[in-house]
Amino acid sequence: MVEIPIGPSLAPREADPGSASSPLADATLARLACRHLLARGRPARALLREAGLPPSVMDQPETVGAMQQASFLELAARDLGDDLLGFHLAETVDGRVFGPFFHLLASCTDLAEALARQARYLATVNRALRCQISGGAAPASAPVVLDLALEGVDRALAGQEMTFWVTFLVQMARTLTTLNLVPVRVAFVHAPPAGTGEMAEYFRREPVFGAPADGVAFDPQVLALPLMRSDPYLNAFLTEFHEDRLAREVSASPALTARIGDVLAPLLAQGEARLLTVAGEFGMSARTLGRRLAEEGVTFRVVLDRLRADLGTRYVRDTTMPLSQVAWRLGYKDPSAFIVAFKRWTGKTPSALRRETRP
Repeated sequence: MVEIPIGPSLAPREADPGSASSPLADATLARLACRHLLARGRPARALLREAGLPPSVMDQPETVGAMQQASFLELAARDLGDDLLGFHLAETVDGRVFGPFFHLLASCTDLAEALARQARYLATVNRALRCQISGGAAPASAPVVLDLALEGVDRALAGQEMTFWVTFLVQMARTLTTLNLVPVRVAFVHAPPAGTGEMAEYFRREPVFGAPADGVAFDPQVLALPLMRSDPYLNAFLTEFHEDRLAREVSASPALTARIGDVLAPLLAQGEARLLTVAGEFGMSARTLGRRLAEEGVTFRVVLDRLRADLGTRYVRDTTMPLSQVAWRLGYKDPSAFIVAFKRWTGKTPSALRRETRP
């Protein structure tokens, strides 16, 4: 039986006594809803203002109030006449819109690890979200349960938001394993909306409404399923990043330099680690991104070089990985160019460092 490697629990963070604002959240979900509205010919700006969100969330990464984002989804659902907006956004979402968080999950070894990472680090996407994971051990028949909860946000006003995240858990499990997994149970706290047959068809079972908690459960036998994009080195790098974010209480304004490094990491081996590509991930022009980096005292080339140096040293210390593969993972088509760069970073050739690493 595969056991879920559950990390330390996420203790609720105390609200700032001097602030009445809700916890903060990445505005990616609001941006997805904006695109959904615009694709259907509906204006988004007025609804954003009504929810207390800046119009800039339509075009670029933002950190916003979690309550305001949840309210915007409710307003958008009402404007569209779509009681299943949260479900519709999640069932087809490309997880890559969540940047480093998605790539952390995708680089895990198996589904058990991905579920554990998801439970622990979901708060890096939305500080109001808590995910409690249980099960996965004896008895063998016990399902693996992921229960979601909101802190600092009125659950009665966040039906669409929680529908999105519950559906997202299922969508990611299917995306990462490339299998059409059927959950054992899908549950929502709110009353059933109209058209739940569509949800039943997607989940391949009837969702439960009016439940004590929002969440999803999987058969424990699926935990050992391998992930197609597993990369333990990238996973270690991104885990360290997310741990740092938790230690800093998921800073509302992380430095752009750090955020770019996390977007760049999975792009290296794809040969897509370019300024224009990364700028697109942030909804900016290349010129704007370059200017923002200059304000932090760095250039895109410097950020890229530092990331390669960090990952390159980790990869080289793994003596089982051929150096040609290390070069490829870092985005070097010519291994000799990697060797020159590595010597500049460390003062040693990859082979020399590897000899020192061997017992």
